[in-house]
Amino acid sequence: MQGLRALVTSVVLVCWGGAAQAQDDLCAGVRSMLGEAVSEFALWRGDPLPGVDGVAILSGAHRPFGEGPCAVAIAGERERITSTSYTCNAGEDSDAAFLRIRDELASCLEITWVEQPAPYNNATFAQFGLLRISLSRNGESGLGLGVEAFRDDQGRVMGSPTRGDGRMECHAKSPEEIAGFAVHYTTEDGAEVSVENGYRVIANAQRRRIALLTTPVVPAHPAVFVRGVAAEGGQTFVFVRGDFAGDCLAFLETLAEIDRMNQGVR
Repeated sequence: MQGLRALVTSVVLVCWGGAAQAQDDLCAGVRSMLGEAVSEFALWRGDPLPGVDGVAILSGAHRPFGEGPCAVAIAGERERITSTSYTCNAGEDSDAAFLRIRDELASCLEITWVEQPAPYNNATFAQFGLLRISLSRNGESGLGLGVEAFRDDQGRVMGSPTRGDGRMECHAKSPEEIAGFAVHYTTEDGAEVSVENGYRVIANAQRRRIALLTTPVVPAHPAVFVRGVAAEGGQTFVFVRGDFAGDCLAFLETLAEIDRMNQGVR
């Protein structure tokens, strides 16, 4: 996939050239790309561009970073697509610009960049649930900033709120609603916050409850899980519930795993 990223960035800048204008809210642009990724950027696809065997490339109809051109890359054959990415010119390639974009996105999206070994060390990647964000350096061609969505072995888009287990229905919340839950649990009286294994853990002894908020390294992100103690009919029991705005299957698997933890304390 690193080779695909370089190819797409090259096509984007060779076909249009020039540098992208700066955008006041870089984070909002990437969030819009993450939101469209689960549809494989269906509404942002433009005209076909020159590609290579196994990779179809289209112009990008939406430019989240000002005037910088974008492109859609669809890897795999029509019957077996493996991934779809949307990559845009994010401006000139300089140390200062690269570090600014990298650090700004790390802060606003809470992502962790993973540097790549040679010969792919011109790019860095970050996980956002089951989606992938990339930032690549391309010399005179500029910086490339993209989001990629992958398909599972059944051809379903990973990261989609509709990718379920076939038994339970998926009822997703919006990312804004999940963010609102996070604010609610962390600002309650008695809340104690820590970070463990990719989760922001909010323990509240007063309410006999623990809320687990995912970070981007968790496949179910963004999601919240709540594990607590309740009493009914003279009996005390442990409950677990949750909400999600990311991949439904990853959410259900995580919810089931947490519920299994309860079996021994009921």
